[in-house]
Amino acid sequence: MTTKSKGESTRQKLTTLSKEMGVDYKDLETVFMIERLLARLIVDNHLANHLVFKGGFVGLKIYESPRYTVDLDALLAEANIDETLEKVKQQAEIDLNDGVLVPF
Repeated sequence: MTTKSKGESTRQKLTTLSKEMGVDYKDLETVFMIERLLARLIVDNHLANHLVFKGGFVGLKIYESPRYTVDLDALLAEANIDETLEKVKQQAEIDLNDGVLVPF
């Protein structure tokens, strides 16, 4: 299955899930995209060890906050910011076969 067709399949599943849950599609899609970005970031050991995630997304996932968020907040701990930013860009572009394409 191509990335494009996988993306269409994912979009259809999110549409169905949105209706079943009574959640706005845009909110569900945003959370899905943030989750997929996070999945890409934490597979890199450097990023997993030096990024500390915080903010609304953590509240949504850990504390089941009813408030949806549109970003992923993180602190950088004991690492070079320029090197880490480059790693973030590289990781965001990897293909996890999930239908998500994040070009930088």
